[in-house]
Amino acid sequence: MVTVSVLGLACYIYGRKHIEQSGPFQHLVFPLYVSGIFNMGSHFTWSLLKDSMRTQDKLDYHARVIAGLASSLVFLYTGYQYIWFIDHW
Repeated sequence: MVTVSVLGLACYIYGRKHIEQSGPFQHLVFPLYVSGIFNMGSHFTWSLLKDSMRTQDKLDYHARVIAGLASSLVFLYTGYQYIWFIDHW
């Protein structure tokens, strides 16, 4: 699952304007690196959230779900804004 996520994001970044201006080696390596960092950072953050909010209470379970969804939205929004900024710089 993580491999598909890394490859999917790398394919998205591969076609962006700022990557088209790089050399042939960087054209392949940069999208893989950025997507790997983004995906591994997301997984690390979610594992920290899970460990810091560990409990058996159902209310806290819902809080963990909301925290995970909120962090996902923040990651997606920030990543999209970053790519847009780089492309239009």
